[in-house]
Amino acid sequence: MEDNEFQENISTAELVASLSRALDLTEGEPMGHAIRACWIGMSVGQALGLPQKERGELYYALLLKDAGCTANAQQVSNWFGTDDRTAKYALKTVNWSNLWQATRYAVGQARPGAPWRQRMQQIVSIGKRGPKAARELVAMRCTRGADIVRQLGWVDVAPQAVLNLDEHWDGSGQPKGLRGHAIPILGRILGLAQTVEIFW
Repeated sequence: MEDNEFQENISTAELVASLSRALDLTEGEPMGHAIRACWIGMSVGQALGLPQKERGELYYALLLKDAGCTANAQQVSNWFGTDDRTAKYALKTVNWSNLWQATRYAVGQARPGAPWRQRMQQIVSIGKRGPKAARELVAMRCTRGADIVRQLGWVDVAPQAVLNLDEHWDGSGQPKGLRGHAIPILGRILGLAQTVEIFW
């Protein structure tokens, strides 16, 4: 049979769901993380009674939420002296406002397997960069992710949700430090769905 006889119609939803599995790998997440976060987020959107069009945007934003994850891969790898995926996976579980947790994370991620002296040099290097540099890494990821979603053809709502993925209710998030209801609802749903999927 000719190749053209095997042509299949693949929907945008199927294509993006497949792409999300590759994004899981680049972010250091277990395979299917984005799909599980999508299920959680869509359930929240439905429970809130979001309009169908907004739920459609939410669906793609949830699957593409990590589209910008490679934007900071080199910097993360340089910071920690290790594979960026390993450092990124553990990064999401740290409360950065807690100095003990942040220090424990840095010690655990800095050049694993290297001699003690090299690890200590890496830890000092991480400490010198400080919280501002860490916020810049997150902002870079969010901004680039929103740009990629826009380039894929979504104009406003889905890219905005991806941009606001890492904003926090208390205003300590990135990239803009939005607080409370100033964070658009889809961004809040993305953040919640990702957090629930990672921790539960």
